[in-house]
Amino acid sequence: MFPDLFLNLFYNNIFYTQVVLLGQAFGQSFEYNYADPDYDQFRPTAERDPPQVRPLVERPPQPERDQTIEGCLNKKMDIYFVLDSSTSIYVLDYRRQLQFARDVVARLDINPSSTRVGLLTFSDQVNERPIELNRYTNKGDLLLNIKEDILPYRTGITNTDLAIRYVRENRDFRQDITKVIVVITDGGSRSPGQTAREAELAREQGFYLFVIGVGQYQEPAEWQSIASDPDSNFIYNLTNFLNLEVVKATLPSRACSLPPLLVGNCRVSNLNYGSIFYVATGRVLDNAYQLSNNFVARTSGDSSNIHVSYILDNCDTPTAENAFFASPEQYCSRYSAGSNSPLSELLTRAESATITNRQDFGDNNQVVVLFLDDDSLRFNSDQIRSKLQSFEAQGVEIIVVDISRRGVGTALQNLILRRENYIRFSGSITGQDQLHRSLIERTCTALTRPIEEGTPEEV
Repeated sequence: MFPDLFLNLFYNNIFYTQVVLLGQAFGQSFEYNYADPDYDQFRPTAERDPPQVRPLVERPPQPERDQTIEGCLNKKMDIYFVLDSSTSIYVLDYRRQLQFARDVVARLDINPSSTRVGLLTFSDQVNERPIELNRYTNKGDLLLNIKEDILPYRTGITNTDLAIRYVRENRDFRQDITKVIVVITDGGSRSPGQTAREAELAREQGFYLFVIGVGQYQEPAEWQSIASDPDSNFIYNLTNFLNLEVVKATLPSRACSLPPLLVGNCRVSNLNYGSIFYVATGRVLDNAYQLSNNFVARTSGDSSNIHVSYILDNCDTPTAENAFFASPEQYCSRYSAGSNSPLSELLTRAESATITNRQDFGDNNQVVVLFLDDDSLRFNSDQIRSKLQSFEAQGVEIIVVDISRRGVGTALQNLILRRENYIRFSGSITGQDQLHRSLIERTCTALTRPIEEGTPEEV
């Protein structure tokens, strides 16, 4: 009676393999093989059949569903993720950053000829072995290696400047393609001034910078100093790391839509529709001729859909407005005397030219390049501010080239939608190659910029 009860209790148990019953009280060892449906009774150990080893039948691995979004197919881009792992970020939130990076990568077209991805984590220093751009050549291997033992959680202070410097000095980035840095952080850096400077240098080298700012220790002023303009497209303001789920849906398409920032040169095609309006008077006329000549000389490709207007004090001729893209000497007499027209009058001419331009050529990227000297704002400064505000309201992009001794253009900086479009030459423009390249870059970007809209995004 007792042995039967003992054995039935085990018979109804749910072990998956063999259950060995040691019935020492009965002088026997028993087993029941649940894996064999024919083995339906208990038998003494001495009478057991040899154990049957049945092979485990595995399902073939299922191919991972391709999540690449249409706008990212064949996109030539190098994108680098900069992940904050300082002490203020909990380890679970750091892991959410890693998951976010995986989710974004899954939507990109990863291969050596299209999009490549790099990742690093930082606090006091950058982690010793980041995932570099050329390390993984396919999406599967890359996704498998975005994990904590390769990108460790560090703790420490927030030296964002060191992380941005590491990326911008990285020699693995390809030339003449879209270059993107994505900074994820939960607050201000240890050295805000140095962080802003490193971000500025990165932008001058042709990088776009996104900032994903998260949590209660928010530093919007610093995030604005890091991110590219406009803030509405390049800053995500999140209340907590859980909301990275929302960002993963929009960041890939935004990054993939960005054109390359060509540093020092401008390449255009017949798909680019844009118009430039150069405005200058007084002592900066010769500089305006030199710098506009420089841009024309450094522009290559099919410029059939690019038009130019020279609204210059010594070039008051209709043939110089909304003309085919060419150097100013094609339409103006560079060394003829001007009439010292007030800048406000030239801006009125430029405004009329932009209206005619839209009537003749339809919607296109319109860019006013305004040259300033020490006398520029001495008279009618309120009218000048009003004109610039009117341009911005109509979607005309403003680039201010300040060649004054005192930096008079700083009074207009807050009226310009994009801070990077204020370029300050100190003294003579000769020998300031970096500023020459910046002006070419900003003008070229404005001509080829996709239409942007919206307000700073908060989730």
